Amino acid sequence: MKHLETIYQTEKEMLLKFPAYIWLLAVNKDDGLNEVGKKAAIKSSQIEPFTCDPLFSYFYKQADEILEEHISLIDNQLAKGKDGRETVMKEELGHMEPILKKLGEEYAATMHRKMQSIKDHVSKAHRSVLEYFVLPVTIKGLTV
Repeated sequence: MKHLETIYQTEKEMLLKFPAYIWLLAVNKDDGLNEVGKKAAIKSSQIEPFTCDPLFSYFYKQADEILEEHISLIDNQLAKGKDGRETVMKEELGHMEPILKKLGEEYAATMHRKMQSIKDHVSKAHRSVLEYFVLPVTIKGLTV
């Protein structure tokens, strides 16, 4: 909690969008967010405060309260087209790096690891039924 008290309110608000950008990046499609990706993001966020590093419990509690709103808002603001959406999202995530640096090396490193973990989780949840039930083995070029 004390980490977030050391940054400006606008920086805190931007940082609270971090999980939404990560989830949207993980399920990025030409036409925007689909229901499978949205459900995976919301389900994952509901358990996050209980499974996260104690350093982030306060952050996740706050982020979880507004996650669905942020996902919808950001998704609606992004243009259609996978490449354009991805470029904008990565640019926005880049703006968060200076804020993370203000919070300290340990906080930033832990946040990066956690966001990568979330991206991996949501990406896996977003894969098609075909991959998991018809082709349960990994096949390079088809399922990887």
